[in-house]
Amino acid sequence: MVKPEHRMEYNRWQAEEAIKRRGIVVRFLRSKYAMRALFGVFVILLCVPIALMIFEPRLFHPDYICGMRAQVVMVDTPHNFGILANTSDERISALLRSQKRIYNNTAPVIKRILRAGDVAVDVGAGFGYHTLLMADLVGTGGTVYAFEPRADVVHLIEASALVNRMPQVKVQQALVYSSNVNVLMETFPYQMEASRIVGNKTLVGSDSQDINVATAYKLDNLLPNPYHIKLLRINAMGAELSVLEGAQSIISRSPSISILIPWNPEWMRAYSNVGAMIDDLLDLGFEFWAINSDSSLKLITKDVLLQYVGDVLITREYID
Repeated sequence: MVKPEHRMEYNRWQAEEAIKRRGIVVRFLRSKYAMRALFGVFVILLCVPIALMIFEPRLFHPDYICGMRAQVVMVDTPHNFGILANTSDERISALLRSQKRIYNNTAPVIKRILRAGDVAVDVGAGFGYHTLLMADLVGTGGTVYAFEPRADVVHLIEASALVNRMPQVKVQQALVYSSNVNVLMETFPYQMEASRIVGNKTLVGSDSQDINVATAYKLDNLLPNPYHIKLLRINAMGAELSVLEGAQSIISRSPSISILIPWNPEWMRAYSNVGAMIDDLLDLGFEFWAINSDSSLKLITKDVLLQYVGDVLITREYID
């Protein structure tokens, strides 16, 4: 049994030791060595991130997470959804670095056309910005059919639709053209949204990732019956009018259809007779509207179209 006097002596010894330890710390903090040590720690804390930025810039790059390349990211939009995209695409990487959101001057026009319950088609959907915008407008009572030739991009559109809870999006991997035929398809290493049918040798770029034989299909053969489309958007890198040639049944059965196209007559001439296609559409009662940078519409004639480069809305109805 420990005697009381021994317990008191032990407690007194512990108190003295604690005072000694505190004294050592206080003396160190008051010494010149403490200031040197604190300065050294400060220099290390300052130099480490600088060294990492120089030798391991990936740690601070928006395309990387914890130093590992972030292949798939959610990109913000001004609408009620985000889209999943691959950071190896130059446009997506530029958006991430600039911390901007995806914006397109055609979006307000699309909003003026589509209503809940409508059916829309997106040919050359890319990562699905326009597809999901259309889906948001038509709601679960409508349907949006999206077509994209690259399987990896198709998977991202499907994932975006799932994440944003848009079951009205129906995605299919397909290359759309004027007829059911085998063609040469060109893809690019840093533009995942870009793929095109090789119309002539002048369109084959020096930065081509690959050129392969692919099967193309008429849009008339890809959509289920009955046809009644409110909006058809086509982005085929010059083959837009050829896609329309393969959609004659859809156009004839959809009296209120509007067609949205990025217009470039120089590219289109590699695939179609541009003047003849304009005449055919005019005979069907369509008019051509240039979409300005502020999303306003301007009626344009055939003569202007043969030189015009920009987004064009083709419609039988006046869009107010």
